[in-house]
Amino acid sequence: DQLSSDLKQWYQRRVRGRYEGGWVSDKPHGHGHMTFADGSTYEGQFNHGLKQGQGTYVHCTGITYSGLWIHDEIPPEEFASGLALVGASEIEVTQGESFSIEVAVLHPSGDVMEGDSGRLLQTKAGLLSAPADKSSKVRSEHADSAPTFSTPMGEAKLVNLAEVTPRTRISEYEDIPEKSEYGDTSEDKERPVSRSGYEYIRLPSPQPTSTDHQTRCGHASWTNVVIPGHDMLEVVDSEDEEAEPTEEAKPKNKKKGKSSPAPGRKDRSATPDERDRWRVQGARAERDRDLLKFGAPGTYIVQISDITEPRFFGRSLAPIFLTVHVQKIKKSSTKFLVPKSPSVSKKSQQ
Repeated sequence: DQLSSDLKQWYQRRVRGRYEGGWVSDKPHGHGHMTFADGSTYEGQFNHGLKQGQGTYVHCTGITYSGLWIHDEIPPEEFASGLALVGASEIEVTQGESFSIEVAVLHPSGDVMEGDSGRLLQTKAGLLSAPADKSSKVRSEHADSAPTFSTPMGEAKLVNLAEVTPRTRISEYEDIPEKSEYGDTSEDKERPVSRSGYEYIRLPSPQPTSTDHQTRCGHASWTNVVIPGHDMLEVVDSEDEEAEPTEEAKPKNKKKGKSSPAPGRKDRSATPDERDRWRVQGARAERDRDLLKFGAPGTYIVQISDITEPRFFGRSLAPIFLTVHVQKIKKSSTKFLVPKSPSVSKKSQQ
């Protein structure tokens, strides 16, 4: 018995682990449980010291494999084959709009490996190019010194990813009273109300977010992420169509029965000074200034990589890429604007 105990201790020192279970010829045989020095565990069938048959291995990172073992090895066809985006690999968003990234770990059969939990994935974002419509241009003095990384689409200049706090969708703001649920601040009181019948409800500011997420049941996700403002692109002002004339800016109709030609822009009752003032103080102007805290229009790339350490049986999965086209919001657009509440409109008319 003493000799057998000494042999067991010798074996456990040799494999750098602790074993509990059946023994044959001083080697694990039959059903047993092994805890390795790095914290990984195996429970299942052994055959003369080797993992053989059915067993469950939990890697120290949390990645789990449960299935067939042959001569102490997982069959090659049972390893994860790669990462895949859940959804499109190329998306289009407007400046200031958030998006989500969801990644799945795939089995060679194409199914999601639900046992894959604990694999560490990392996101890295970069600027690929300025937009084709020339709504922004590259600032070479900042872009030339930016760190880069390689992608299948070309070299990307490193930018950050950030997240924004989820809020009620803009389309649901119509039912919110004059003072929003986010508080009556002095900033709200001083905010000019647009003569066009809209007001701007300030977008949440981008906040730093963790680039590293672990898989859980074969999935990992980053939600409400945005490209925050950076110095490599500069928004270019362009003359796009103006908004529809407001009630205050429209000329009054003449008496019924008397026809008149359709009024042009110069015929509107608003004076040039009034128009200039609302271009600076109106809801659209406030929105455009606030959008500077988000990345300028352009084409960006997000790389998702497997950075698990130590690697699962010496293997890591190849990175995948998401292309994000950030579009400029036209000055005439009502994006992120909401209709004024009746109480606001009434006050603005007094």
